[in-house]
Amino acid sequence: MSLKLAEEFAALLDSNRFDEASQLIADECEYHYSEGNYQGQKNIINIYRLNHLESKKVFDVMTYSSVVVEMPDENFKINFTDKIRKGHKWHEFRSFQIIKFKENQVIDIQHCEIPGEMESLRMFYDRARSQKINLP
Repeated sequence: MSLKLAEEFAALLDSNRFDEASQLIADECEYHYSEGNYQGQKNIINIYRLNHLESKKVFDVMTYSSVVVEMPDENFKINFTDKIRKGHKWHEFRSFQIIKFKENQVIDIQHCEIPGEMESLRMFYDRARSQKINLP
């Protein structure tokens, strides 16, 4: 049952349906990220929402996709791929999260970066913000 919920959660995030995704997050859920820890349904869903809104300010197109893998101990790994475009240049960014369910709600999210991905995204982002990427 939880695999189906994990896939639903990932699909809702992929389609920017944040209000619906928030319904799968427990009020006491914790989100662990390299920049800090966050707690609470509203705080956590706003991380996803604000990341998307900030990206919209810079990039022309963003598409999100994910694949969910079942892991031991009722954990699930969501492999995210963000495809972004500025002008005629495309970039793919990959990351993953380990999520855990309790009573059909997400109670823990561990955000994990893949080595080199963030640096590559930052370079693409910096070029996009400074408009050094040629438009068609």
